[in-house]
Amino acid sequence: MEIKIETDLKEVFRQLEASGMNPRLCTIPVPYYSGGIHAGSPAMPGDVTVEEHMFMTGDVVMAGRTYIVEVVGDSMRDVDIMPGDQLLVRHIEDPSIVRDGDAVIAWVAGQNTVKAFMRDEQGKAWLVPRNPKYAPFPVTGDMCITGLVLRCIKSNTSSTYADLSRILKKAQLVPEPTPPSEKTIANAVRHISDSVSNGRQWFAVYRALADAGAIRDNDFTTFADLVASLLPEHPCLPVVSEMRRMNVQSFRKPLHLWKPYDAPVSGSIFEKYARLAQEMKERLEG
Repeated sequence: MEIKIETDLKEVFRQLEASGMNPRLCTIPVPYYSGGIHAGSPAMPGDVTVEEHMFMTGDVVMAGRTYIVEVVGDSMRDVDIMPGDQLLVRHIEDPSIVRDGDAVIAWVAGQNTVKAFMRDEQGKAWLVPRNPKYAPFPVTGDMCITGLVLRCIKSNTSSTYADLSRILKKAQLVPEPTPPSEKTIANAVRHISDSVSNGRQWFAVYRALADAGAIRDNDFTTFADLVASLLPEHPCLPVVSEMRRMNVQSFRKPLHLWKPYDAPVSGSIFEKYARLAQEMKERLEG
């Protein structure tokens, strides 16, 4: 079905509904907490600063305080909650609303984890991993259930742009770009560092380096090590898990394909990322 750009929103919804779809506006901001929630052995949540929000529909968020957090670890593998997935969680203060089988966020002796909940035949409450390499453990007095998982947002449902691009280049014998010298890279990274005000903004610098052939696509570990070696005292060094989380939508692609309507950030935040990447690109090109 073709929809003209000048068609207003109500008409767009009318046409979508007429075609059998159920369009909904995503208008409710839900905070995204960095640092992750562990699906493995319980672990400290890390940095819990809210830098961004994701927008959801009212029927998804429903009532109560909700937030989004990334999964770290594989203890919930058998219910398809995997590392890098994002969990939409409702904060709860009354654990009696939790039913057997629900995925919950538990605070265990000062540490966060995600597990399945159940009460056994004697009424004893347990936190149960869904991966046989991890053991269940009972809910004791120093533990509390703080969140109910409402939805798992998958992190990887399609091929990455980088993987497809490598296949095409190999098939078409397209030459890779000649990477800049180590000196040029070091000077560019040091210069751009003054403009980086939080760890995730390093993704823009990574993107320019990857486009220039200075680093392999998706090699965030090498990138983070490079920045740390050049700028050990920088207050906001890149974190591999955060780089991976930013590598979605048009941000998976070369800079010239970035689109403000198809990016993990929007508005002035998107503009800041684009400016950083463009400045880094120009520095690398000399």
